[in-house]
Amino acid sequence: MSLITGQTGYAISFRILDFLQDFGFALIVTLVVVLVYARFKKKKGDQAVGQSHGSRAPS
Repeated sequence: MSLITGQTGYAISFRILDFLQDFGFALIVTLVVVLVYARFKKKKGDQAVGQSHGSRAPS
């Protein structure tokens, strides 16, 4: 809202190119976060398995 005129702003145009760029950026960021999460989860799972098997004495 403009303090001078008292009017609220509104958008009267929609740019498909800007939307696609924003959507593509959001998609890339989401993909990176999911892949990093999966990698850390896999490493943590491998360490837990290695610790449980590595603590036993060999027979």
